[in-house]
Amino acid sequence: MTLLDDALRAYGGLAAWRLFTRFVVHMTLRGLLAARGSDKPVCHEIVAEGSFQTPEIRLTGFNAADCRCICETDRVAIWNSQGREIETRERPSESLRQRASLAQWDDLDLAYYLGMSIWDHIATPFVLSSPDLIAEELPPLLERGSASRRLKVSSPPDGTPRPNERVYYFDNKGLPRRVDTASLGAGDPPLTHYTSAHVNFSGFVVPTLRSSFHQTPDGKHANKDALIDLEIFDASFS
Repeated sequence: MTLLDDALRAYGGLAAWRLFTRFVVHMTLRGLLAARGSDKPVCHEIVAEGSFQTPEIRLTGFNAADCRCICETDRVAIWNSQGREIETRERPSESLRQRASLAQWDDLDLAYYLGMSIWDHIATPFVLSSPDLIAEELPPLLERGSASRRLKVSSPPDGTPRPNERVYYFDNKGLPRRVDTASLGAGDPPLTHYTSAHVNFSGFVVPTLRSSFHQTPDGKHANKDALIDLEIFDASFS
C-alpha cells in the first residue's frame, strides 16, 4: 500500500471523488496579501464555485461584494455586478513569473493564484492520482514532534501557477497537512502551506484551514503572519 493509496482511502477513495462534478465553498480570506498596503487586518468573505474536471473556479466577494472573478488555467477576469468585464488577463501565470516579488501583485494576480490554490486544495489528494503526474515517496520527516510521510509530485509545465515540483506531507491517517511549493515571484523564497481541521461535508473530506508562508532555508516558515489565511466554514458538492 503506497502513501497515495493511504491518502485516497482516508478521503473515501476515488469512488467518493467520482460521485461529484462541482463544488461550492464558503470561506474567509485573511493574510498579508489580502491586506496589501493596509495597516489594518482585512477579512474577505468569499464564495468559490468550481468544477472537478478542470482547474476552473469562480470567486465572489474577493475584492468587492458585488464583483466576481473567473479563473481558468490560461485566463483570469473580474466582472462587476452588472455582468460587465472590467479587467482581464490572458496567460496570467506569465504575469506572476514576471513579478519581482509578491508585493507587486495586483487584483488579477491574487485572484488567479487564489483560485488555482483553492482548486488544488479541494482536489488534493485525488488530483495526485492523475497518470500525467510522477509521484515519489520520500523518507518521513519529523516536524513539531510528529513524523510526516512525504510525497514528491512532479508534472510537466502546463501554464498554471502550480509549480512543476511539490512536496506533500501526510499524517499517520493519510490526511494532508502541508505542501511545499516553489515561489512564484522571481525575488521571493519558496512557499509552505499548512492545512488542518479536516471536516467531512456530505461524504467529502475538506481541510477547512489553510495558511501560506514564505519558507526559510531550513524548511521552516519565515513569516509571523500568514501571506494567505483561508478558513472554510461551509462546502457543498454536486
